[in-house]
Amino acid sequence: MKYPFYRLVTLVFSAKESLYKAIHKYIGALFGFEAAEVTHIDLEKGFLELALTQTLCASAQKGMTFDCCFDLQESYPFTLLAGHL
Repeated sequence: MKYPFYRLVTLVFSAKESLYKAIHKYIGALFGFEAAEVTHIDLEKGFLELALTQTLCASAQKGMTFDCCFDLQESYPFTLLAGHL
């Protein structure tokens, strides 16, 4: 399955936004999109993995990973994040 570049960028943005919304209240500080990177993506299975690129707090250490399931809808991506702090 091949997607245009802009759809993949939108997917990564959505996944990182899901991560931010899921953990920002536990972090106690603002952090940017550079705090996580995609380390694995499987477009066929609708799965990607995000890893923290920096330590955000004692329970969110650099290298910690989060699983993200996604569905590339016609007009927007749907992302669902799972992980443990």
